[in-house]
Amino acid sequence: MNTMQSIDNEFGNDSQTIKEERGTFLLVLCILSWIFSGINFINVFFTFISGESKFAEKIDILIEGTGVSFIDNAMVEAVPQLELILDNFAGYHISNTLLFMIGILAVILMFKLKRIGFYMYIFYSVLALFIQNYFLGELPTNSGTLYISGFISVIFIILFALNYKKMNQ
Repeated sequence: MNTMQSIDNEFGNDSQTIKEERGTFLLVLCILSWIFSGINFINVFFTFISGESKFAEKIDILIEGTGVSFIDNAMVEAVPQLELILDNFAGYHISNTLLFMIGILAVILMFKLKRIGFYMYIFYSVLALFIQNYFLGELPTNSGTLYISGFISVIFIILFALNYKKMNQ
């Protein structure tokens, strides 16, 4: 047995024990949360890096349309939201980049069975709703999106809470 394994075993950090304590349900929740937060982090971060002008070009392309009526109708409805994001480009993207970093960190901590990750996840979920409302609050479609986002957040908080007993300090 190598030195690192003996240190891990001495302090009760046996990886097999952690896997057994974590269980499949918490593992699946963590993977789903990582996928959601990771994809959104990459999207927001790289959109921010590509810049405001590139984002404005994408909006212009959406306005021009695709020639497919149902897709064009959906895109036309998205344009006001995208224009609000363009008006607050830096603030929106920086706050969302930081938000998704908090979400990823929270899930990593819960994956490692740390309770602070659960509290960070609640903070992340509530903060996501505030950020969305702050930047997009004046849109009529935002209230429906807020309800859906809030509902999904509450479901994931409840599902993570079911695993709270498994998490130690």
